[in-house]
Amino acid sequence: MCLIVLAWRARADLPLVVAANRDEWRDRPAEPAHWWPDHPELLAGRDLQAGGTWMGITRGARFAAVTNFRDPAERRTTAKSRGGLVTEFLLGSDSPARFLANLSARSGDYNGFNLILGDGATLFYYGSREGVPRAIEPGVHGLSNHTLDEPWPKVVKGNLAMDAALEAKDPAPALFDMLSDAQGASDEALPNTGVGIAWERRLVSALITGDDYGTRASTVLTVAASGEAKFEERTRAADGSVSGVVSFACGLLLLGAAAVAQAQGSAVSDHVCVRNLEKWVSFRDPESVKVVSVSEGKPEVIDYANTRLVAVKFTVMVNSKNSQGGYARPKAYECHTSEDRQRVLNYSPRND
Repeated sequence: MCLIVLAWRARADLPLVVAANRDEWRDRPAEPAHWWPDHPELLAGRDLQAGGTWMGITRGARFAAVTNFRDPAERRTTAKSRGGLVTEFLLGSDSPARFLANLSARSGDYNGFNLILGDGATLFYYGSREGVPRAIEPGVHGLSNHTLDEPWPKVVKGNLAMDAALEAKDPAPALFDMLSDAQGASDEALPNTGVGIAWERRLVSALITGDDYGTRASTVLTVAASGEAKFEERTRAADGSVSGVVSFACGLLLLGAAAVAQAQGSAVSDHVCVRNLEKWVSFRDPESVKVVSVSEGKPEVIDYANTRLVAVKFTVMVNSKNSQGGYARPKAYECHTSEDRQRVLNYSPRND
């Protein structure tokens, strides 16, 4: 990706809205967004050269996207593919905070990058130049090939367009208009990233055209408070025109396979981890407890009743009133269930 504009909890009914353009060399083979046959829970495009992706979501409400940090002087041909970081997170079970904490020690294996990760309850940013993970605050944010919210012309224009798009019931049409903007900027407004003035002029717009390099895909993702996600990707030809469209609508696993909860209300799910929450966890004010989300991880082997069992791990994000009577940030709990997901085996706070 070379432009990501997102709105995080800027609208109650749409807690996550993302508009992004992927710019790449046109001879690098890739597949459009699809449900991966080898990982059916993953919706993303696929880089056929290195095997990763640039942006994707899972049925468990995990989201990830990456951009390059533009610095040609530090580019290494031996570095690992940054798209592998996206798939690694999407197919894993670590929270964004935990994943990024573990990534810091090995970020030098990659050329410069920016990574945005979410799990339905939290959204984090990590830039290899900064080297420190940080939670993304609610609001509108933009990212190109520098650090988050660096005011490059396309980022500034993208943020303004997102603000305007959120006024509409469906922001997608206006966001695709923004992603189709090929207007440049004055030389005075251009960044200086070491690629030369000709390339700076070419790369400054949201939509980049050209037979050798340019915008390959434009994507808009909206995730509703109910868990409904809409994902549309438009493939771009060399002249910037749309040459293909794929569109998906699905329910994310915010509260189990067949359950839905209000994003900021009491759970209405019959999910086993929700039904048994207060049997395992004590709260100062049980009446104030709000289950924000439940996301499913991979099966794992645990110790239970002096034996080893295969269990399914769920991450339950819970909010409750503190001693001052207000709500703080949601807290994560790990709930292990039996393989049939009918019985809770253990429940514990997650230490990120």
